[in-house]
Amino acid sequence: MYRRRLAGSIPVVRTSSPAGVGDLYRRRLAGFSGRGLAPAIILRDTHQCCPVPKDRLALALRAICFSQKDGTLHQKQQKRAVLREEHKQSGLRRDLLEAKRYSVSKFTEEELEYLRTQRLGRLATVNERGEPQIAPVGFRYNAEFDTIDIGGLNNGASQKFRNVARNGLAAFVVDDVLPPWQPRCIEIRGHAEALSEGGQAFGPHFSPEIIRLTPKRIISWDASTKRPRSSRTVG
Repeated sequence: MYRRRLAGSIPVVRTSSPAGVGDLYRRRLAGFSGRGLAPAIILRDTHQCCPVPKDRLALALRAICFSQKDGTLHQKQQKRAVLREEHKQSGLRRDLLEAKRYSVSKFTEEELEYLRTQRLGRLATVNERGEPQIAPVGFRYNAEFDTIDIGGLNNGASQKFRNVARNGLAAFVVDDVLPPWQPRCIEIRGHAEALSEGGQAFGPHFSPEIIRLTPKRIISWDASTKRPRSSRTVG
């Protein structure tokens, strides 16, 4: 009943049934435009009706197809805008969660005050042979991430930096003694990261590489204030 051939880039469908032209046109138009193709030209056999001006019909159908494509493109643009807004909102929610997370430190106020008065600590790491290594280091408490940041003049080339980059194992101790014999100490065990930047916060002559220690367990005591020993898991 039907024969199909291509005229240029537009499919041409001929039918010998005059009554079926409208339905066939609608089916072919929906099918081809839905797949992003040009719609079909529906022609009756010339022995049953007058010839159709194919050029004008082709231009009209192309205009219909392009308008439909423009509508689809507009819908895609709207969808992308919605996705961008959702991504922005999710980023804001994530920032709020991070701010809430670090608004309460894992350290007590007494521990933070003690850390602020100290400038030197000792960092223990493990080398590739499983041997412990300990080194005196400069440090600072990073209130933004609630971590201990460790810097140095040549930190990136040090053995401790390579150890941390290899396995992430580290423990950190800050201690001193007040006269006559009042020891104070805080020990921090956790996960260490070897970072390529952040050392500028220590001073202009420090290397950019730092070691960042995120606490998982904190042990502390202060004999000068009679504060009881604290030992707790925080992460």
